[in-house]
Amino acid sequence: MNIEHILLNNEIPFNENDSLEKVLIENYDKINLEDIFINNNCENYKCYDILRALLKNKLFKKMIVTAICNDEVRPFNDNIWETFAQMNFRGCESLEEAFMLGLNLGNCTNFSKEIGLAFKDCEICGGIVPLLVGTENCPEGNHTWMEYGNLIYDTSLMLIMTKEFSKKLGYIEENRYPLSETMGYEAKEEYANDRSLR
Repeated sequence: MNIEHILLNNEIPFNENDSLEKVLIENYDKINLEDIFINNNCENYKCYDILRALLKNKLFKKMIVTAICNDEVRPFNDNIWETFAQMNFRGCESLEEAFMLGLNLGNCTNFSKEIGLAFKDCEICGGIVPLLVGTENCPEGNHTWMEYGNLIYDTSLMLIMTKEFSKKLGYIEENRYPLSETMGYEAKEEYANDRSLR
């Protein structure tokens, strides 16, 4: 992410010799993170409800801003949303519509598998994420996410992050398995490979 662009968009002054990362972290509470992490075309999508709530927490917000400076976190981008719009989801016109309706919330295992179909050779991971304790269908923080290329794709937080940053957020991995070993994968394998994101 372009830190200078973020500072300018949030009207935070800086000088030519300033460390932009330092200025950003010092002004973390003034940054509109929704503008960064919620796709412009998806502003009203319910899939972002948990992220919106967490961004009201100052500690979480500072951690995210620091992660931006360290290139450890990013949003679901336009290419991913375009892929979701082409993928089937039972009861909806597409996987994108399912996210729009917020069907991902409290349904992390299924949605991790669904988005995994857009990536070749991904793994599904399960464990505990204390941040999510008390959210929908997650009374004790049990959680599932998808991992691809050393990045975690979290369909509850709607964030893509490095494994290192996930540890800072308190993720505790307890198990993992290749998506290709799940029941029904072979029926969708060709569809998945056609839409691999690199």
